Amino acid sequence: MGPKQPGKNTRALLALLAPFAVDVTVVCRHRGPLGGAARVVGTDRLRHALPGADLVVLALALTPETVGIIGAPELQHMDRHAWLVNVARGAHVVTDDLVAAVQAQ
Repeated sequence: MGPKQPGKNTRALLALLAPFAVDVTVVCRHRGPLGGAARVVGTDRLRHALPGADLVVLALALTPETVGIIGAPELQHMDRHAWLVNVARGAHVVTDDLVAAVQAQ
């Protein structure tokens, strides 16, 4: 079995963003083309996808591999103006790291 396809939340968000002609990078285990995404990269490229992003949306399942997927190193790769929106589970973000990053602004 190959990598899992992006979930319905990801596909729905891409459809909602389509009229705005935004440049979307999807980070997921599936690396094939995905309608509405300019590029799809593997999870091993997450930190490389963060710089330059205006908006980072988390819409992923909570698994042992995704707990704390956004912590201090990832937050440091994000631009100061970037927004982080978590429509998934709270455990994806290391809360103490997020608080420290916001306080450092």
